[in-house]
Amino acid sequence: DVGCGYGNNLLPFAREKCACYGVEVTGEIAEKTQSILNSFGIDAAIKEGRNSSIPFEADFFDLCISLNALHYEKNEEQIMNALKEYCRVLKPDGALYLSTVGPGHDIYKKAKVMGSHQFQIQDYDFRDGEQYFYFSDLKYLEYYLKQFFADIELGQVTEKLMTFDLDFLIAVCRNKLN
Repeated sequence: DVGCGYGNNLLPFAREKCACYGVEVTGEIAEKTQSILNSFGIDAAIKEGRNSSIPFEADFFDLCISLNALHYEKNEEQIMNALKEYCRVLKPDGALYLSTVGPGHDIYKKAKVMGSHQFQIQDYDFRDGEQYFYFSDLKYLEYYLKQFFADIELGQVTEKLMTFDLDFLIAVCRNKLN
């Protein structure tokens, strides 16, 4: 799980006795997550890393999960590097499950346009002032994914959380580079 936070997404896999791994942007968060999971008897390996620098060997994973982590890249080059890295760590027949901010999400609607797919968060939360790369629709997400993946299935999920509109683009695809 790239951008695993405190390990919540790993729990269903741990229950099924899958080998679980996570990556988080700081050593401090990775250590905290490792400690939390260990305290519940969950065997997982949590390491410091990023979308474009996943600290595992090539052809290591059957499944790579990226839930709302890819858009933290700031530009097209970084997006491409991240997708290439996802491919690198996946086995030849491995799959990627990805979700990222969609065009109906409040964070996207409030963001200031900085360039092609580049937005600066404003009037939202602790991320105000930071720059992200957002896909304006499923066709753009598919365009980038097709360069690295095959058998791409796309979808969109929209939710209402209190007064917030949450919109996510989702994809499931197979590795094609290996």
